[in-house]
Amino acid sequence: MTEHERARLWRTRHGLSPAELSPLIGYSVSAIYWFEEGKTPPRTYKGKRTPARKGRVIAPEVWLRYKAACAGLHAFLVDKRRFDW
Repeated sequence: MTEHERARLWRTRHGLSPAELSPLIGYSVSAIYWFEEGKTPPRTYKGKRTPARKGRVIAPEVWLRYKAACAGLHAFLVDKRRFDW
């Protein structure tokens, strides 16, 4: 199973739609869509599309940030404890 398939499965197992997940982790609904597609969105600059980098594959460091946000939410959903510095 690919990383993006696992991301979608995790979200659905928690009974969350992309619109519900978005404010909980701080990513837009469209960003969640692209993560679950396993691609980076097409880039635009001043109304012109620019070439996507490396076949639009999501970089490992970007996955790490998204997974960390989901892990924090998962801990809250499971333990019912809020994070505090």
